[in-house]
Amino acid sequence: GGGTNPNLFVFDLSNLSGDINAPNGVDSNPCVYLNLGMTGLTHTINVARGLLFLHTAYSSNGCRVYDLTTNPMNPKYLFNTSGSGRDCHDSGVIENVNGRDLWVVSDGGGRRQRIWDITNVGASWPTGALPPLVGQTNQISGIYAHSNWVS
Repeated sequence: GGGTNPNLFVFDLSNLSGDINAPNGVDSNPCVYLNLGMTGLTHTINVARGLLFLHTAYSSNGCRVYDLTTNPMNPKYLFNTSGSGRDCHDSGVIENVNGRDLWVVSDGGGRRQRIWDITNVGASWPTGALPPLVGQTNQISGIYAHSNWVS
């Protein structure tokens, strides 16, 4: 991830041989890819539960979330978490925590972690609607909420 104004690329690996004894030819090009653009919105990414999470790592742009299940070569935009203190530097998903799927977001310069309930987020999620915010840490002066490790 990172870089200056990176774009988002989607790769279709379904044409790979999948057979160690019969690999694709030396000069074959079995992978199809598309440059979806989205310049500057892809500092890092996370994929879980058929969802694509773009971490912008820019002040107040937040995370952008897309559905990959309907058409992974053209992901459907669902929502973003933009707002003051929501630069979204990293995230992780914990599935089935007391029946809920939780998305933990490190909000960088916002100096906090936020937890969202994404149990019902999917292809039919209303565009632009935010999932329920379960909770967030207090802001801690002098830190940068860079990443989290969920387990």
